[in-house]
Amino acid sequence: MFAALDVPAVVAGNRDLVVPGADIVANDDMAGGRLATEHLIGLGHREIGHVTGGGGAARLRTQGFEAVMREHGLRPHIAQGQGLTTEADGYQASLRLLDENPALTALFAANDAMALGAAGAARDRGRRIPEDLSLIGYDNSPLASANLLRLTTIDGRNAEVGARAAKALLNRMEDSAAPVGTLLVEPELVVRASTAAR
Repeated sequence: MFAALDVPAVVAGNRDLVVPGADIVANDDMAGGRLATEHLIGLGHREIGHVTGGGGAARLRTQGFEAVMREHGLRPHIAQGQGLTTEADGYQASLRLLDENPALTALFAANDAMALGAAGAARDRGRRIPEDLSLIGYDNSPLASANLLRLTTIDGRNAEVGARAAKALLNRMEDSAAPVGTLLVEPELVVRASTAAR
């Protein structure tokens, strides 16, 4: 928690950081989690796992995943890493999910780094992507477009978040008494080669 600021301020990309008097502009992570899960369900997958770090944006992405799974009458399978969203966390959490739920045909990772770990876990369990296991990440990082992975992912549109945060700051400078608000930028699905019909 921060004390109120005497200068105009906007928090960009983080909904957990509360600064009194500061507007918030961020990616709609819950909508992104929903979008990723709907994509997999739309491809015919019903046994879907999710690996997450558990905090911040990852928590909201997990909530989106769980909501869509329940809306479709499906059981959400979730494994959390050590509270991080690293490749190593993605690997360990995915191994647990695949070992405990051998019927899984798809995985949604909380970010692209965790998806890379999930791909390694799938390889080590003899599962081919996307033939045996569809995989989707989040962030549309440079890692996602690499030829090795060609990862389907959710683009949080960070450039748009930055542009809207700058506009919100200019607006706050013009009218410091305006009500503080939160603006969420809609994410976009980027389909590559790591997801396929069940």
